[in-house]
Amino acid sequence: MAAKTGADTLIGMKFASTWGTATTCIAGDKLPVESFSPSNNTTEVSANDIGDGNDMTSDSILGATNPTISLTHKMFYDGAGIEALAVLFGTAAVAVDGDGDKHTLTYNPDRASKYLTTAWENTTTDAAEMETGIPSSASIAATPNEYLRNTLEILGNDILIEPDETTVNDNASLASVTNADENRIVVRPDDGLWINSQSGGALSISDCEPFTDLTLNYNRGLEIVQEVQCASGNGLPRSTGEMPFMVDIPISFRSLDKADYLNAVKNGEEFKAQFTVTGPLIGGTTYYSATFYFPRLKIVADPDASKNNTGENPYSLTFKALVASANPTGMASTYPYVEIVNDKTTAYLL
Repeated sequence: MAAKTGADTLIGMKFASTWGTATTCIAGDKLPVESFSPSNNTTEVSANDIGDGNDMTSDSILGATNPTISLTHKMFYDGAGIEALAVLFGTAAVAVDGDGDKHTLTYNPDRASKYLTTAWENTTTDAAEMETGIPSSASIAATPNEYLRNTLEILGNDILIEPDETTVNDNASLASVTNADENRIVVRPDDGLWINSQSGGALSISDCEPFTDLTLNYNRGLEIVQEVQCASGNGLPRSTGEMPFMVDIPISFRSLDKADYLNAVKNGEEFKAQFTVTGPLIGGTTYYSATFYFPRLKIVADPDASKNNTGENPYSLTFKALVASANPTGMASTYPYVEIVNDKTTAYLL
């Protein structure tokens, strides 16, 4: 049989520099996932004519395509998943941090000219690939004593499928993919969300806000524009949506033990926050870590503080991220950004 199990299927993801031109996934480009859903999302153009003399459609052809990949993966401190996050944000820089390297991913309205080639095995003999794609959203979910999970939505130019189409990545080349790092990001009770007033001092552990679960939603809306462009395929997606960059944080708490956030909606209070997960020791006193920064947050809808049982009732709310007028104390941007400490010496997006 040519069928492969999901567990035995190899998936690779790698930077590509030219839209519409795939690159070969090699060692360090493996992307293990929990779920993976690719589709060209083809449309049909059919001839439903009056006066044709037939009671059934006489012709049907392929119309437009809108290639997408939706995937969820348990995050590593390095590798394809972090590369995808870098492409989503648009700018990446690196600096030595003790015995490790700190990678800072910041919002760039123009993005870097970097895309993602994603390739995978369909059978033991045939592979497929999205030649180039750009993430339009990332939803990073955190719960205690669990892996940090990221759900990515990627919009691309085309998905090629062997054997009828020729791919840059085939089963033989995908056999060489490996993980760039074996350290997965695991959320533990001693990790923390720090939050205080947007105009307050630098965040510290004294600002720790316990939670039961949260999701960091980053959205950069994209759409494929159907064009007659003197070339086949889909062109580079364009920005769309309510705003080019939107971020929110749904968060749940074990019980309603203070009314601060309930009053914050009426009072228009603003906050800043950072969420940090710390991993194994790299060397000396430097640890793997992932920190997500939010320079300006506001609660714009009433928290859910319903009483549904006779014991303590959990409650939830959603923070909306806003751009700050200046870098808050202790932060390096007016937009949400991410810092990853690992042992990769070169910057992402190079």
